[in-house]
Amino acid sequence: MPILGIKVSSTEFVEVLNELLEAASEEDFEAKRLVVTPNPEIIMAAQRSQELTRILNSAYLSVPDGVGLKLFGGVKEVIPGRVLAEELVCEAGKRGMRVLLLGGKDAVAQTAAKKLKSKILNSKQIQNPKFKMEAGVGPWVDEKGRPVDDEQRKIEKDTVTKINEFRPHFLFVGFGPPKQELWLDRNLSRLRVGIAMTVGGALDYWAGRVPMPPKIVSQIGLEWLWRLITQPWRAKRIFTAVVRFPLAVFWYKLTH
Repeated sequence: MPILGIKVSSTEFVEVLNELLEAASEEDFEAKRLVVTPNPEIIMAAQRSQELTRILNSAYLSVPDGVGLKLFGGVKEVIPGRVLAEELVCEAGKRGMRVLLLGGKDAVAQTAAKKLKSKILNSKQIQNPKFKMEAGVGPWVDEKGRPVDDEQRKIEKDTVTKINEFRPHFLFVGFGPPKQELWLDRNLSRLRVGIAMTVGGALDYWAGRVPMPPKIVSQIGLEWLWRLITQPWRAKRIFTAVVRFPLAVFWYKLTH
């Protein structure tokens, strides 16, 4: 269903989870399946960017990440991208799939991968011996999703090679929006992956750099409030999500 002209899937968590697991299990690494996780902030950013709008609307799956999309957009269920990615990693562990985390600073992705592995190993779930998880920083990119200099262009080239050699069933990219969407759009055609999914700041949560929100907070869609409490410098971005977005939806419905 469209919200401010952006296509968003109105479905349930378990349906999305099963669909992505089934698609990844096909091991079609040439399918170019992009999964995006638009929240109110990303949808507002798309209002100013035709390129971002095109990327979001052409994605294989567009998962509603944010309570505002349910309250004001009418989607059936809020599906936090971080929670969905965690479940996909757990299922990958049981099914012997390959997972690659990409993004962050100061080895955030590596730390996140280590802690996620530990979470799977320490759970009651049985880990398949074929399960593999790797991580990489990836290139430092600008607001257009392009490497900032020649050194970063080389890192990007090496990153693409690493991804293609590993052939992950799931590639999770956390460059932050809209960099991650733009970077994947530029590079997906030359990547050999099952599912490529944007995860925003999830790497910081998994690595323990940012306090993980209580489960109930995620379930009721109030991670934005948790981020405001733990990361007050995000106030401007959160204002966009909780004030500007509802007003924009109201005006869009009024004028269309």
